Amino acid sequence: MAPPSRKRARGNGSGGGGGGASDRHLPWLNVRNQDVLSTDYVEIDPINKADLDGEKAPSQVDFEYSATKPVLFGPMTKFAVKGCFYVKKDAASDWKEAEAADIADVVLQYNWFEMLIKSVDVFHNNQRITSSNEQRFISAYLNTMLYAYMDPDTKKFLCPQAAHPANCLPKEKNKWSTASQSWKDYAAHVFKGASFYFDFFPMFQFPFYLGSNFVNDPNVPRLLPLDRLGKMHVRFTFFDKQDHIFRKPGAGVAAANKMYRFAFEEFKMCLEESSAFSRVGETAGDQIQDGISRGHSPATGRHRARRVAHSQDCVSRHLSSRGHFDLLPRQTSVLGHF
Repeated sequence: MAPPSRKRARGNGSGGGGGGASDRHLPWLNVRNQDVLSTDYVEIDPINKADLDGEKAPSQVDFEYSATKPVLFGPMTKFAVKGCFYVKKDAASDWKEAEAADIADVVLQYNWFEMLIKSVDVFHNNQRITSSNEQRFISAYLNTMLYAYMDPDTKKFLCPQAAHPANCLPKEKNKWSTASQSWKDYAAHVFKGASFYFDFFPMFQFPFYLGSNFVNDPNVPRLLPLDRLGKMHVRFTFFDKQDHIFRKPGAGVAAANKMYRFAFEEFKMCLEESSAFSRVGETAGDQIQDGISRGHSPATGRHRARRVAHSQDCVSRHLSSRGHFDLLPRQTSVLGHF
């Protein structure tokens, strides 16, 4: 017999306290079948947005978010990056947009955007959330390997744009040079004399990447009651220089004197907020908090909610960035990982 402290709650006449009977002792479990009535798509600018301007690359970009609603972490919650590559002939020249003519003079590092990042840190009320224990600076290289061998369907969800840095990869061994077709195909989307856009999901970084299958899991997006967890602070720390992502020809060639840089035009944190109700006037967060206050852990159960509507803004964003997604109501896992 289990120790008294580990005995299950007894239901009315059930003997063992199974399923429906025990639910009465865990009020927060009652949200498992709640309706997600609508979602709103929110774009948040960095608190140091001014640091994105000018010729000098930002060394740090910070986002702060104090939620008023639960947030759905799935394909619509991400970072949106818009920028442009610039080139100048020498130190005395002016910067201009990199064009197709520059493709033959330089090669970008694989997965170049993550190679610019020293670290991505998430803080909850000034406490850093540690979601992995790999050595510093290694994640960009590990993620590059994952992108190279990733299932095509998964990669289509994570990296839908042709200009996405995860598509900046060789398709053959030892075939990554100005003459390789893989480089030419990718460069045509970023060296075009204009800015380009891509979505960015920090791989395996809580809370943006939930679940081992993430976008391929049938239970996405996952709802997290951030409105009950306090302020969230996200910090991107970049290397001071960008020279390491550009491979130029050796000295003695005119193209070796060229200088390159990537400049941000927009960098936003995009979140999908949820309005979910199960009891009159009470949100999912209220019932979850009610359960926590009674000493019940939300990690002991698995909950589902039905997503039945989108806000107009969410639909338009969804169509523009993920046209191949269906907009039919789908099951949404609540607190898949807490």
